[in-house]
Amino acid sequence: MPTILEIKPPKKHLCAVFLDTDALPPDAPTNASGHLVLDSDYCEEIHLKAGQCFSDEALETLITESERRRAKSRALWLLSRQNYCSGALLKKLSAVFSADAAEYATARMCELKLIDDRAYAERLAEVMINEKKIAPKRAPYLMAAKGVDLQLAKETVLARADDPKVQIAELIERKYSVKIRDPKGAERTVAALQRKGFSWSDIRAVMRQYSEEIDEFGE
Repeated sequence: MPTILEIKPPKKHLCAVFLDTDALPPDAPTNASGHLVLDSDYCEEIHLKAGQCFSDEALETLITESERRRAKSRALWLLSRQNYCSGALLKKLSAVFSADAAEYATARMCELKLIDDRAYAERLAEVMINEKKIAPKRAPYLMAAKGVDLQLAKETVLARADDPKVQIAELIERKYSVKIRDPKGAERTVAALQRKGFSWSDIRAVMRQYSEEIDEFGE
């Protein structure tokens, strides 16, 4: 049975735990010297000390609980700096912690109501549609790339989306009204609107109100 030989004082909220075996569970967190590292607060809470013995199963449980504590602390720190949806937070945590720890911490943040996926999606949809003027058909996929569930993204975009022609007209008035006065400028405007995800038919319908030159552009 693995036995603790020594526990080094905490460093950056982690304790280095020296065991009488090098056979650690797969993906066990270790320091540069290969020694097991555990959350220092958890070690203190359970009164971990030298001389204690653990079965392999108990050691795995110890590591799992420690990693969950660490992932939860990291999640709280991340959320103190900016808002995340559950998908984005899970991805962020998974880059550092095991799948179990990342999933546990993300679920815990949802339980504590520190994450609200719908509210996050609604705010992001507002930015995409009303501020950045991204086309409604493209916006959900950009939101999904940020971790928002695709179906939720589509629902929140649909609730905010104006007629795409209205969005195009607003963009032209705000950014491109001067550029579309000549063929080259009109061509660049069309390309910019297409990059935002607007269809050629909608762009052409609006552009005809501003320039007779639009008919020379193709998809």
